[in-house]
Amino acid sequence: AVLSGQSLEERLDLALLLGAEAYDILDSRQSRSTMLAALEAYPGLTGILHAPQGLLPLEVAFSPDGSRLAAAGRDATVFWDLDTGRLAGEPWQQAATHGDMNVFRTLDYSPEGTTLATGGCGEFDAEDTCLHGEITLWDADTAQIHNRLQGHAYTVRGLAYDATGRRLASCGDETVLIWNVEDVAQASIERTLAGHTTPVAAVAFSPDGALLA
Repeated sequence: AVLSGQSLEERLDLALLLGAEAYDILDSRQSRSTMLAALEAYPGLTGILHAPQGLLPLEVAFSPDGSRLAAAGRDATVFWDLDTGRLAGEPWQQAATHGDMNVFRTLDYSPEGTTLATGGCGEFDAEDTCLHGEITLWDADTAQIHNRLQGHAYTVRGLAYDATGRRLASCGDETVLIWNVEDVAQASIERTLAGHTTPVAAVAFSPDGALLA
């Protein structure tokens, strides 16, 4: 962290790398302050968004119109108004059967912006082990829950809509599931892709929707 501070004026790129490495080694007030100072000095920075105390954002997603940024943070999803840089509304929270770990782990907006899909764990045992993954389909404006989808054995770690918004891919265990979500209330598994020997952490559709990585 000290080296990062000394490098700030001369080598901003080095200061950013050293600050990130210091934070990775030890999450302390000094390492956070050093990394933040390097970020604030970066000429391409347009702003810093502050999360509520105790929230650790695990994944973020822009709304399709670019007006909001959503962040999944274990036991809550929060939103920022990007015109003001301030938090928008109350955090969305969803109680798990037991524990509060990774209820919100990943998220993605539908292309038209009317639905927000979040993924994580749907139920925990007494030791906070995830018993099965769960996807929640929310009304992006009202936070009303349209549907809860279960199909993964572990925490859902990746979600991706295709360009049409009719299909949603999810992952978390050794399978990738493709859901038909054209009618969110009647969403169902359209296809199961198997073959991985370790849990899949991310999914993405090609722009034309023909390929899924």
